[in-house]
Amino acid sequence: MNASRISFGEKVRIRCEQATESKGVAGQTGIVHGETTPSVNGVEVIGHATEDYAIASWLKDTVRLWVC
Repeated sequence: MNASRISFGEKVRIRCEQATESKGVAGQTGIVHGETTPSVNGVEVIGHATEDYAIASWLKDTVRLWVC
């Protein structure tokens, strides 16, 4: 487990990479409001996961996103 994981309530910026650019969210900022294990509850995540872990963030002009 990564000791420097992002926590609830933190402000985050979505990385600029192919997966986030294709969804139109690259570079946007938001607030973390959850975390999950995608293999357990089947949420759709954006990005390439190196662990079975994703965070949920509300972005200003979009619905909730799960990103890894």
